[in-house]
Amino acid sequence: MATFYRDGEAPTAYNDHQRQTCTERPGAHGRPRRCARAPMGRRRLPTRARTPMPSTTRSTFFTYPTKFGPVTIAADGTAVTAVSFGEQNLPGDRQPTALTTEAANQIMAYLAGQRSAFTVPMRPEGSAFQQEVWKAAANIPYGHTTTARALAETLGRPGSFRSVGAALRACPTPLLVPTHRIVTATGKPTSDINAALLKIEQAPQK
Repeated sequence: MATFYRDGEAPTAYNDHQRQTCTERPGAHGRPRRCARAPMGRRRLPTRARTPMPSTTRSTFFTYPTKFGPVTIAADGTAVTAVSFGEQNLPGDRQPTALTTEAANQIMAYLAGQRSAFTVPMRPEGSAFQQEVWKAAANIPYGHTTTARALAETLGRPGSFRSVGAALRACPTPLLVPTHRIVTATGKPTSDINAALLKIEQAPQK
């Protein structure tokens, strides 16, 4: 499942190159240890360098072709902030980055039936209530569906199912947050695109 970050919280800058980090303790005979490679995609920094990155980091966006048509992805350098079907002109610089391209690759693999979860960090902007709803929706397993009323009950807000539905419709990162897994009370998808996404999840993975 993709990782959520609130405003004021952020991972280190997303980079598509392997980074190196060194331990500060000496090795045998007082010799310095060799640097160890950090996992690809994230840079491991010393604790003192892990300071929150402001949410005003310059945004970028780019439109990628998929089997469902163009998908526009926006990011702020540390997390994906928007995903939308169709070619969009969003605030920021129109250029691909390591993060938007990785998100696009994961989305294309999902649409091809080759991926069931997303691992890119994301920071959809919204109220505290909306964030609560989106995190709950992100926990709906691949291939499963639920209703806004059931999700509201999961949140301990059984009388707020209409507000839950509105929060789902307002989510700026659909697909990464699987809002398509919320169906009507009669079990029907809420749109044609959502029906197509659910059909992918009902088929055996390739």
